[in-house]
Amino acid sequence: GTLTNNSLSNIMKTVRPKGKCIVDVGAADGKVLLAGLAFQARSALGIELAGDSLVTKFNAMVNRIKDKTMGAFPTQNQAACLKCNTDILKFENGSMTDLLTQCFPGIFRIQPGRSIVVCAVWHGFTINAKESLLKRLANSHFVQSFTVVGPQLKDYGKSTEVLDFLKQQNPKCTAHHVSSIPVTLSGGGEHYQAMYFEY
Repeated sequence: GTLTNNSLSNIMKTVRPKGKCIVDVGAADGKVLLAGLAFQARSALGIELAGDSLVTKFNAMVNRIKDKTMGAFPTQNQAACLKCNTDILKFENGSMTDLLTQCFPGIFRIQPGRSIVVCAVWHGFTINAKESLLKRLANSHFVQSFTVVGPQLKDYGKSTEVLDFLKQQNPKCTAHHVSSIPVTLSGGGEHYQAMYFEY
C-alpha cells in the first residue's frame, strides 16, 4: 500500500518542503513527489528499485496535473523526475548529494544551506537498504530533515535506534527535533508511524 492522501498531507505539513528539493527513496509511482510539489517544493526527485513502467505512470500523472491546472503545477521553476531500476546498495557510499548527483546529472544542483528534505516509506526495505540510506543521511551537509515510514516493530522502527545508528556513523550528527506522525497505508489499511528528524 501507499500513503493515504491525509497521511501524505500530514507529512508534508511537518516536512515543509517549500523552496527545497524533496527526495523520495523508494518512491514507487511518485505520489510523495507530487505531494511535495503541491506543497511548493523547488524540485522533487525520486529513486525506485522497480522498473520503468512506474516512470511512465509518474510522467502521466505530472502531465495530467499540468493539464488540469493549465500549466500552473508543476511551475516552470519546479523539476520533477523519477529514476527507476535504481538500487541504493549499488552505489558507492557517500552523502545524499553524491547519490543525487550520480542519479540526476544535469537536473540536481546543490543549493546553498540545508536545502534537501528526504522521505522514505521504508517498510519494504531490507536492513542493508535502511542502513545505506541512514549512512548517507549521517554524512549529508545539505539535508535539513528526513522522514521514514514503517512499523515500530521492524529494524530501525524506533527513533532511538535511528539516532544511535546516525551517531555511530558520524559523531557530529545530532537531531534537534524528532517527532512521530501516525500514518495509514491505502490497500491493506496498515497503521504505521512516520518518524521525522530535523538535524
